[in-house]
Amino acid sequence: MASKFSFNSDLLSKHRSSLYGVAAIMIICVHSCKFWGNESALARLASSIFQYGSLGVPVFGFLGGVGLYFSLIKKPKLSTYYLKRFKRVFLPYLCIAFIWYAYEYLILKFDFMSFCMEISTVGFWTQHTSMWYIAMLIPVYALFPFYSRWIERGKRGIRTTVAIIIIFLLMVIIYHIDPSLHQHLQLVLRTLALILFGYYLGEKVIRKERLSILYVIAPIALFATYKLILRCFHLPEYEPFWSMNFAFLALPVSIVLSILFEYVGSMVAPLRSFGAVSLESYVWNQVLIKFQQAISAYNGFCASHPLMIYILLVPVGIFLSYLTYWLLQGKGARNNRKVL
Repeated sequence: MASKFSFNSDLLSKHRSSLYGVAAIMIICVHSCKFWGNESALARLASSIFQYGSLGVPVFGFLGGVGLYFSLIKKPKLSTYYLKRFKRVFLPYLCIAFIWYAYEYLILKFDFMSFCMEISTVGFWTQHTSMWYIAMLIPVYALFPFYSRWIERGKRGIRTTVAIIIIFLLMVIIYHIDPSLHQHLQLVLRTLALILFGYYLGEKVIRKERLSILYVIAPIALFATYKLILRCFHLPEYEPFWSMNFAFLALPVSIVLSILFEYVGSMVAPLRSFGAVSLESYVWNQVLIKFQQAISAYNGFCASHPLMIYILLVPVGIFLSYLTYWLLQGKGARNNRKVL
């Protein structure tokens, strides 16, 4: 008999596209924070609320880890595995990013080397530029089949825990050696931890096991306790712990939303549709922000009304996301709806 304090893990798979849609919206919201300014109390309030949209990236990572388990448990050929991810992730990225980077580096600056660094995402690792999420996915995709073989040898929970602890300790070491490097890599490392945890939970999801509600309560309780201790003892924020703890709030967010989606039925159809183009939405949003920053340097009106311009560009990015998805995926779109 199933405990009433548990939930059906299969909901994470059933509503995965809708969760991607929510995560994509959260990322669009958090990217707006740089345009709100501090001129009014309303602007400061909106910015403080929308900054929590950064949880969208760990949600991407967590769901992506679940998806990787679904893919790798079938033991595909490496060539098939890599080709599928190239077509679904890197091909859209290359097509979208090429438009902006070619204009910026080949037409405006005549800098072919910088163009190659940006479009290849090597610039993220060497010059702290490029789209970090795409840059992170390249080594993750390349190495994950080998990680999967290691984790499936037995004691999956212990091995996953060890791997996540190693990532956290790496964050701590980098933070104390070079805080600026930690600031650059913390998003990568904490998202990687969520990918590993998602992969671990993927086994339970595919078996449709019921999971304890502690998966919801524990991350929230830990985060609240940590904040309470800091407040009571007037302690400064410890960035590595805060960053990792905050990222794991993606777990209760994903679980609670998947349970909610089960009760609202067809009302989540728009989110499910948007989730199918979440990758394209992320890349187009990044490109259009760069475009906005470029035109603001030459146009006084755009420079004076950054939030309004961003809001106007958001639907443009969404439209281009669907267009890109349709052009690149075509008839195979139904079988290629997931980011990871």
